[in-house]
Amino acid sequence: MKKVVALVMALLLGLSLIACGNEEPAPSATETDAATTTPESSPEAEGGLKELYASMSNEGIYLANDDLPEVQAKEEFTIGIAMTTVSTDWFKSLADETQAQVEAAGCKALVSICEDDVTQQIAQLENFMAQGVDGIILGPCNPQDALTPVLNELAEAGIPVVTVNDTVAADAPIFCAVSVDAYELGKGVGSYLAEQLLEMYPDAETIEYALIGGKDGDAIAHNRNEGAKAGVAEVDTEGKIQLVSFLYSGGYSEENGLETAQNMLTANPDIKCIIGTCDSHVIGASQAMTVLGMDDPKSVIMGAVDGSTTAMESIKNGGSIVCTGMNDTHAFGVLSTRILVAYLNDGTLPESNNIIQQPVICTIDNVDEYYSG
Repeated sequence: MKKVVALVMALLLGLSLIACGNEEPAPSATETDAATTTPESSPEAEGGLKELYASMSNEGIYLANDDLPEVQAKEEFTIGIAMTTVSTDWFKSLADETQAQVEAAGCKALVSICEDDVTQQIAQLENFMAQGVDGIILGPCNPQDALTPVLNELAEAGIPVVTVNDTVAADAPIFCAVSVDAYELGKGVGSYLAEQLLEMYPDAETIEYALIGGKDGDAIAHNRNEGAKAGVAEVDTEGKIQLVSFLYSGGYSEENGLETAQNMLTANPDIKCIIGTCDSHVIGASQAMTVLGMDDPKSVIMGAVDGSTTAMESIKNGGSIVCTGMNDTHAFGVLSTRILVAYLNDGTLPESNNIIQQPVICTIDNVDEYYSG
């Protein structure tokens, strides 16, 4: 009897082993996780990064370099750097500083310059996308709304874009904008120059000044210009300081400033102050004074926005340029790189997608903090 029972048990055990052998093996924990992290659940598969962008705060946050921690890339990310021009010292510095910061963070930098040709910048961005870059730092070209379609393509491809200095259209999808408050910088320049003029000409009934514009339709240039006029008016409560000439120069080079200022000074020889949209304008304007035989550099005082080395040299050495709004290229490079690499490393998001440099006006009182020459 025991032998029969043993035989039956052996048969049952064999059948159970056969049944178990026909079952699929249970997936490991790793395989289960991999199966749930499908392309369909990734941002790229759900319309790219647009949903993420829409969830981010766009409240303007003022930051200095030290407000963001230094970052090192966890792998060698490839970052495209697309800039408008390197034809002026400031724009060349912007491109150089951004590239230096990207490379210092352990990333590979691909740099493209469109020289103010928006069609070319669109092609460069499309080329970055075709090359499979991990992220882009963009100095947008005018007109900015022309960039919206390619920025939509980049967002859908899952490539984050951080803009520096200039803006894009309000409906264009970007990861973050790093800018300066153009209006406040212009206002600071206008206020300082108005204070100087009222001290220099306390008994004058009227003090004439001129304003060199950039390109008509440029939003940042417009905000700087409007800020400058507001700064003058806020200080000059009696209305003694009068704007007698405003001309668009058509660009942002020293040559643009020289030609425009020469026309202004010839038509209005009593001008005591010239405000430029950018430092190159007033650098060119100081050259115009030389061309016109105006030997006293303080016969026409000047100021603009950029924080260029040439402007700070003039401030320190008693030249015509007596102030400049600090549009800090180093800060642009630091902030944009740290924001982008932190996200590429582990998805870290900035406090806002609207980061603004603290506005600072460089004058004789603080020039040594920014210029050591």
